[in-house]
Amino acid sequence: MAKTVSYCYTDTAIDGVTTHLLELGLPNFGVDWTIIRDTPGEAVISNLTSPQGLEERFRFAMTPVKDVYRNSGITLPAYAPDTKGFSILGSLVSPLRITDTVDATYQVDKPCVVNITVKAAVDALITPAIIKTQVARAMNAFFNTGVLTTERLNALMRGSMLPADMR
Repeated sequence: MAKTVSYCYTDTAIDGVTTHLLELGLPNFGVDWTIIRDTPGEAVISNLTSPQGLEERFRFAMTPVKDVYRNSGITLPAYAPDTKGFSILGSLVSPLRITDTVDATYQVDKPCVVNITVKAAVDALITPAIIKTQVARAMNAFFNTGVLTTERLNALMRGSMLPADMR
């Protein structure tokens, strides 16, 4: 018997939308970044093009998980014999600077932190390609159905949790 992995959802087609193309930044890690910390299970790098004191940083971490089923909602009869998993983190600290085109002395710095965590089972069938698909799908939490506009982010920032077409 050949085992395969399938996703536990089926998306209904959206009129006029076939794919999303989310633009990613283009950090040049080998040129613009330096290592701050590199220890087993964690690394932190800093952007050399950022001003000192306002460094943009990425943090990468991996932690073994003893029981990947804990708090998963999956019931015991469907557990695999092995409950080991992993948790990986990609974290971005990227301060924002506000200035005024009229008042050259005005400057305020604001924090902005983004964390993406993936927890999954250790299994040869759960490949990096599958994790990539799941990370991309999770990004949908920040957008309304079929669009990559900022309306949903705007609503979330004001405490409105449900997507527009669910209200």
